[in-house]
Amino acid sequence: MNIVNQIEDILKDDVLFNLIKDRPKLYDILIHEDYLQTINTKQYYPLSEIAIFFNATDGQIRYYIKPFFDYIFLDEEDTPLSETIIRLSFKSLLRVRMLLLLKEEFRVKGLKQVLEHTPKFIQRSSSEDNKPAVNNDEIMHIVSQILQSGIYELSNEDGEVQVKLSPKLSEALEYNKDERLRLEAENQKILVDLQATQETLKNIKNEHINFFKDKETYAEWEIEAAEEFEKKNNYGALAKLFKRDAIEIEKKKFILEYIKTKKETKL
Repeated sequence: MNIVNQIEDILKDDVLFNLIKDRPKLYDILIHEDYLQTINTKQYYPLSEIAIFFNATDGQIRYYIKPFFDYIFLDEEDTPLSETIIRLSFKSLLRVRMLLLLKEEFRVKGLKQVLEHTPKFIQRSSSEDNKPAVNNDEIMHIVSQILQSGIYELSNEDGEVQVKLSPKLSEALEYNKDERLRLEAENQKILVDLQATQETLKNIKNEHINFFKDKETYAEWEIEAAEEFEKKNNYGALAKLFKRDAIEIEKKKFILEYIKTKKETKL
């Protein structure tokens, strides 16, 4: 039996094949394609090879396999399938080819309507169209869990139920916002004071360096002042971590006063 006769025999009861036969141009393509000259009709073929047969892409083949799975694999219980690998028999391969040949005319919706004469395909399509609705008890359980968290609460305004943030959470968020703004303002003030103190010290330092020919004198006073500040202010690790800028300001001011005093004594 030649390949044309085999195709005729395999697809004799196929609805799409009857449409193909009514379209001589498509029928001629189906039975005279180059791959038919070397194909092994007993072998299963991966999508990559089938795409080459049909001058298509893997994606195009997969696109039509998904909605027409039970038509393509009708009576193909032994077809090697997995989540990532699909291999088609010669019969399934022919069905994919007919879908591709008719897609321009019928599209997916039209092809599904044509395949109403294929019982197994109808059964799958009906089950997909009639998926069970979401369980209301599950929804209520989820809503209950959300409300019990204390983050949200239900309110009834003008007969309409609304979900809002709980007042306690809103107050906490508002308090945190005000506290953050206060801390930012305080930190900004500290930075301004620190910059002013550093500028003053810079001017005094230049003045002292010009006043004293021996520059080491000022450096010694600065070291002495820093050591004296550390002795008088024994800050702990936490204070140094969280009040670093404020401590730095106090230290600069102490050094400033110390140098002023030394200068006056020197004069």
